[in-house]
Amino acid sequence: MTECRFCGHVNAAEIQRCEDCGAWLPSQKSMPIADQDAEQAGADRGCLRDRLLALLWERQTMQAVKLYREEMGVGLREAKEVVEELADKHGISTPGVGCAGIFVLLLAASATFLGILSQ
Repeated sequence: MTECRFCGHVNAAEIQRCEDCGAWLPSQKSMPIADQDAEQAGADRGCLRDRLLALLWERQTMQAVKLYREEMGVGLREAKEVVEELADKHGISTPGVGCAGIFVLLLAASATFLGILSQ
């Protein structure tokens, strides 16, 4: 069993990412001492999951993605996926389509409507 260093969730030994917060679960056997010290320092700053949730509740999704990337050293796509999964899991809506998407949807609907009227 492997305990997540960010949220404390206990995961099965063969799991590579925490089932609760999505953080990577490094193997303690292969982790150098310096990395273990850095990991402990990171844990002292507070639970990453709690910090991400606080940002998500404030509708600061991009800041949450940025924080996850900095803390976990992952790429943009992976960080975005993890943050969105965390938001979904806790019932937090993340910014979606936006104004441009709504405009395109209305434009398509009106074009369809006008096409029906002209027939």
